Amino acid sequence: MAILGLRDMSDDPRVRQAFALIAEAVSDAYQRGKADAISAMVAAASGALQQPQAATPTKILSATPRAMSEDDGRTRAPRGSAERVIKRAIAQSGANGATVADIISARAGELEMMLVDSSIRGELRRGEKAGKYVEIDGRWFEPS
Repeated sequence: MAILGLRDMSDDPRVRQAFALIAEAVSDAYQRGKADAISAMVAAASGALQQPQAATPTKILSATPRAMSEDDGRTRAPRGSAERVIKRAIAQSGANGATVADIISARAGELEMMLVDSSIRGELRRGEKAGKYVEIDGRWFEPS
């Protein structure tokens, strides 16, 4: 039957063949998934699955850069470097306070140069919430 001059696709053998192939593929995938699930349940019941390993404690503070991280591949500055740079820059600025640019330019040495701007800004925001730093008109101070 033609509707608006179009042929009814349900009569087309190619469409029926395509649907049959899709149905077969879905059925095969379902059967494979079912078999995989049964295998996993049998392995779990028999104790064959590997139990998760407990995390091993690592040294938190280090005088050397952290090793390359598995997730992002970057060498990172030692933990606490941002706080040290911020406190030093604020102390050097005296009553004028330190801008973010002042703090970034206060980085010294190879390890502190690894600090990226976002790490310094993040430490400033966390420190502000914790009461370690105060921001007034874009300048940072230690609370009095």
